[in-house]
Amino acid sequence: MTGERFNATALLIRESTREAVEQILGAVPNIDLQVVMGATHQTLSRLRDSNLPDIILVEINGRSSNDISDIETLLANHREKLTVFVTYDGGDIDTMRRLMRAGVHDAFPQPLDPSELTHRFNEIIGR
Repeated sequence: MTGERFNATALLIRESTREAVEQILGAVPNIDLQVVMGATHQTLSRLRDSNLPDIILVEINGRSSNDISDIETLLANHREKLTVFVTYDGGDIDTMRRLMRAGVHDAFPQPLDPSELTHRFNEIIGR
C-alpha cells in the first residue's frame, strides 16, 4: 500500500486533544488529517457517502448518549467503508462495550498514548 493516502477526520472537543492528535498523527505517513473542533453531533450527522473520510477519530464526553447514538447510526450505515476510533475522558466499561458493539475499531482513554494511537493508525494504513 505504499503511496496510498488515507483521509482522516478528527472530530474533537478539547483544544488539548487537538494539539495531541495533530502532533501524534502528523508523524504518521500517508495520512491527510482534517481536524474539526466542536459540534460533533452536527458533523457526524452531515457525513454522507460522497464525503466520508477513510478514518474518523471522535472525541466524546464520557457517557454522552447522543454522541454514542450518532456513532452507532454512522456505523450502521457505513461500517464497510469507514474505520472509527473514539477517545473519551471518564468513560466506563459500559461505554466501551457499547462502542465496540456498534463497530468502533478502538477506543482510547485520555490522555492519549502517542505510541498506541500511532500503532493503531499504522495498522489501518497497512504499515
